[in-house]
Amino acid sequence: MTIGSPLKVADAKFFEASVKRACEALVAAEPEITRMDTIAGDGDCGLTLKISRLELKVPNYPFGCTTGQYLIVESAVLKKLVEGRIKGNDISGSIIAIAQVAEEAMGGTSGALYSIFFSALAQGLHSNATTDVTVTAKLWSNALTYALTKLYTYTRARPPSRTLVDPLAAFVETLAKSSGGDLRAAVQAAAAGAEHTRDVEAKAGRSAYVEGDRLRREKIPDPGAWGIKTILESLVN
Repeated sequence: MTIGSPLKVADAKFFEASVKRACEALVAAEPEITRMDTIAGDGDCGLTLKISRLELKVPNYPFGCTTGQYLIVESAVLKKLVEGRIKGNDISGSIIAIAQVAEEAMGGTSGALYSIFFSALAQGLHSNATTDVTVTAKLWSNALTYALTKLYTYTRARPPSRTLVDPLAAFVETLAKSSGGDLRAAVQAAAAGAEHTRDVEAKAGRSAYVEGDRLRREKIPDPGAWGIKTILESLVN
């Protein structure tokens, strides 16, 4: 890779549309995730993932908005996408921008974990890149494995722990088995990991402080895990 050359994906528009889909999926899922968190946590997980509601005037919105139209942009990540700070021809810069949103806007443990993971993902992309500036499926997988390993140095959560780590680890580890080639199988593994948190004793996170009998009775999945599931499923649906 040429020094100073930004990493890019083969289809920049598809990458940007995927980020938009993930944001919109979280917005749609927010009420249900928040409902889960009123039982399994402190009731703000959905809003934390949604991040913020921002009104912007966007002259040339690239996803179908007419000139001068006011948009309600439902997340700070989507705001950066609209502003052109998240783009398919600068993947590392885009991921760092997402990490900054997590650190500055999300707050709490979830914000810290997302920030650490995305920062490490950007680092992993560069450290695993060779001479090509285009990100391959294998490079994505290697970088995700690097990021998960880095995340583990900051949290004691390991699957099964009834945390967002459960589906995240399932996704990363399954993707690695195919060297990044089978995204759908990895997403399915993540979804199964999130669903399984319904039956897992909480070992970390806020759910660890909730009465175990109530969690088992209500069969509520971990809200953070459900957020990861929502994001990943948006990539293949």
